[in-house]
Formats: sequence, C-alpha cells, structure tokens
Amino acid sequence: MIRATFLTVSAPLMAASLRLPASAQASAPLNLRVAATANDTYASAYFAQDMGFFTRSGLNVDLETMNNGAAIAAALSAGSMDIGVATPVILANASLHGLPVVILAAGAISLAGTSTEALCVAANSALKTPKDFEGKTVALNGLHTGPEVNLDAWLTQGGSDISKVKLVEVTFSEMGQALASARIDGAVMTEPAMTVAIASNNVKIIADLDTVVAPVYVNSCWFAMHDFAQKNPEPVRRFQSAIYAAQKWANGHHAESGAILAKYSKMDPDLVRRMHRTTFAERLRVADIQTLLDFAAKHGLLDRPVSAAGLIYQPAS
Repeated sequence: MIRATFLTVSAPLMAASLRLPASAQASAPLNLRVAATANDTYASAYFAQDMGFFTRSGLNVDLETMNNGAAIAAALSAGSMDIGVATPVILANASLHGLPVVILAAGAISLAGTSTEALCVAANSALKTPKDFEGKTVALNGLHTGPEVNLDAWLTQGGSDISKVKLVEVTFSEMGQALASARIDGAVMTEPAMTVAIASNNVKIIADLDTVVAPVYVNSCWFAMHDFAQKNPEPVRRFQSAIYAAQKWANGHHAESGAILAKYSKMDPDLVRRMHRTTFAERLRVADIQTLLDFAAKHGLLDRPVSAAGLIYQPAS
C-alpha cells in the first residue's frame, strides 16, 4: 500500500509518454552538465542517459561520475557542473553554511521492507536485540556519519546503553570476513557489500536501520545552484521531466537498469541482479524530505532544523 501510494505519477512533473515534448521538438537540444555517483541510490541519470530520456526531452547531457555528494556539491558551487545529486542532509548542511542550493527533484526513496542499510551479524550469532549489543563491537564504514546515527537510534529505541557499545571503522569490503572471524560482533552494511557478505561469509541481517527514520523518506535529491536554476528554467524543466520518467522506468525494469548500473559502477552484473535494488521517487513530496531533515536535526547531523520547503526550487514568476 505504501509503495502503490508513493509511486502514483504526478502528471505536471513527468511526460505521459516517451514522445518528445513539443517545446523540445521546436528547438535545438539544450546543453546540460550533470554529475552523478555510480551507485544505485544516485544512478537514475545513467538510466536517463542510456535509455534516451534526456535526448527525448531535448537535452544534450554531459554526464560526469564523481565520488560522493559532497564532491558534487563542490563542483556545482565552482560552476563546473550544472545539476547533481546528493542526500537531503548534505544539501541542508550546504544551505546552512551559505551555499545557495535548490532541490529540483526527489531521487531515491527508502521504503519499509527494503533493506538498503542494515545491521548484520554472523549467521550463527545469538545477538538479536539492541540490549544484546552492550559490551559488543560494531563496525561502520565511517564514524560520525548518517549510518552511525541510525545505529544509535536503533540501539536507544531498544533500551541499549550506547556508551557500552564499541564502534570501529572497517571498510565495507572487509566487514563480512571480520564478522565470520569474530573480530567484530556486528556491522552496519549497505549494498552491494551486504549481498556479498550474506553469500560469501555466512552473514545475516537482524535490523533494517532505514526504518528508524521513517517507513518512507527521500534519501537522495537532484539539485542545482539557485542562480543557475533561475536563469535556466527550460533546461531545468526538461531535466525534471526526464529524470522522473527515467526513475519510473527503473522501478519497473530492474534487469535493464541493473545492466546499466553494472556498466557504470564496474560491478559484477550477477551481483547487481542479486542485491537489494533502490526504489525511486516518481514525484516530489516535501514531507518525505522533511522527515529525514527532522531526524538529522534531532540527532545532531544538522546544526539546527531546516525547512525542506525552503530548499525546493520555485521558478521565477
């Protein structure tokens, strides 16, 4: 029910078919520089490029791959890229520090029942509840990040004293073996490392950490600098149409989108087929961005509360 409700198509934001809009037919393609990251959460621009959604929307896109949302935000701030993708928390922090970012479209969404960030243990581990982790060691890919906040929230909600849980940094690729050899007791894992560890190291999931935030929330957004968006409303409108069309297509075509993801990420295509795949937004719901920002402010990832509505791009009248 949540999925069906969330994925209802908003007609004003996406074309009803794949035909080229009349405005695009009547003019030459518009150039646009777009930055993305080659993992599933940020990958919809690759789908739009390879499946022709950008072209059919009258855009000539120079698509660049970057390491993370922070690097993308820096590129947009420097003027070397026009549109990029990052988490709402990165964008809210950028805004708090004076960077005039505006959200153009929702990207990936987190839905209850789809584990894309989970607490994992060895298959033979007796650990099950938050209280069980007191006196234990849990690995994260990086300390003082969003996944650590999610873990702390899960532990606290379950009555665990988080001061009694030891946190260590371990790379995703090493977590499975570290669990199998009992060097750590738990690990916060994401895809594709989670699928690899489950298959290769007898690892199991005991908690979906996305659910501590909310049953549904947006975890990536397409954005631009305010001045660029205001000065280029037509390329922005065409990008919004193309990205939502690509995201709708990706939700219904995991095999085809997986092949594109494997190409750009250099991952094993078989691994992509087996891992938990991202669900993408097909329209923007401000409340589902606000949910994550409120959680981030409550747990110290933001210096103060941020209004999601204040970050949303509004064309000049």
